[in-house]
Amino acid sequence: MTQVQSVGTSIYHAFEFEVTKQYSHGLNFFGSYTYGHSIDDVSDALGVLINDLPNLQDPRNIASNRGNSEFDIRHRVVLSHMFDIPWTKHFTGVSGKVLDGWSFNGIFSFQSGFPATLFSGPRKGISDVALLGLPQPPGGSSTDRINGDPTLLHPAPSGSPAAA
Repeated sequence: MTQVQSVGTSIYHAFEFEVTKQYSHGLNFFGSYTYGHSIDDVSDALGVLINDLPNLQDPRNIASNRGNSEFDIRHRVVLSHMFDIPWTKHFTGVSGKVLDGWSFNGIFSFQSGFPATLFSGPRKGISDVALLGLPQPPGGSSTDRINGDPTLLHPAPSGSPAAA
């Protein structure tokens, strides 16, 4: 049985900075920077997003799933330019009708990636999901969740003593 309710919570913090510079002869530059941070309990209750599951760690405590949203993009920069071709304004007749008002434009956008959680993989045939919540074995946790910090990931070849 699947039950969908509007019980999740979310919050979004953002800062936006925009710059516009207009030069003579039809040359314009635009730039914007956005910092955003989205936090929620469940990003995708219906399981539509890629790399996200609507499953809860503890259905009795939805707040235990609180963290970065699946669609959280922290940094975004957009740069654009526009150049109105000035010499076509002096054309008359058919050439003036056809060529007047043309411009060259371009948009460049850069953004940080979506958050991802990498698991260390199954251990002794047991999946990471089944290992969550187990007591920590000597020397570390039963599963490694790096949550965007690659320094916490220590890969080991399958079958080596470090992978056991």
